[in-house]
Amino acid sequence: MVKAVVFDMDDTIFYPQLPFERALKAICPLYAGDVAETYHLFRRVSDKEFERVLRGECDTLTFQKIRFKKTMEQCAYEAVTDEQAADFQRCYLKEQEKIEMLAGIKETFDYLRAHNIKIGLLTNGPTQHQWKKIEYLKLREYIEENHILVSQETGFAKPDKEIFDLMAARLELTAADLLYVGDNCQTDILGGLQSGWRTIWINHKQEDVSAFGEFSTAFVIASHEELLATIEQLIS
Repeated sequence: MVKAVVFDMDDTIFYPQLPFERALKAICPLYAGDVAETYHLFRRVSDKEFERVLRGECDTLTFQKIRFKKTMEQCAYEAVTDEQAADFQRCYLKEQEKIEMLAGIKETFDYLRAHNIKIGLLTNGPTQHQWKKIEYLKLREYIEENHILVSQETGFAKPDKEIFDLMAARLELTAADLLYVGDNCQTDILGGLQSGWRTIWINHKQEDVSAFGEFSTAFVIASHEELLATIEQLIS
């Protein structure tokens, strides 16, 4: 029986692509590449480079500069300076102040609370940066602070089993009682399944599900609009 539903944040509770797009346009106005593809590359570079922060090999400010510079380098754009990378980060943070929860998320939170199902948040990323997003989205109106876990606070990151186990301990539940909702098949879904959790993969990027045989036990939906109905089926 599902006793708690834990959510990823970026691309699950809100879309960070719009703040990225606005910041990119401001700093690199001549960039002609596909913004959606650039953003997804930025996320992949960010995930990889953040591992260096967890290992203590660089600080958060350096990480933020490097991820933008490497993204633009891989897009064959002109070399980005440290100053431009810092300007991008400042603009990106400013645009993130305007973020809002996606359609269907608030209704899902309301449904879970009405049915006495605990709600948690498990997100990768720098502690201060992720907590700012939590404040902008007003997530503490729905989620107890002790049920929010940011990877940098722990020294682990999804898909590590250790961070899922820490979340289970915070909720005082076993893996069999837990459901994880995320958009990333590797960090969210594989991490959850390998930790014994049930999972819902919001595959809004329309990745080829057949390519991921190990995810066959995950519930896969195509959009956030399907989330509430799927959760209702799992806990009814």
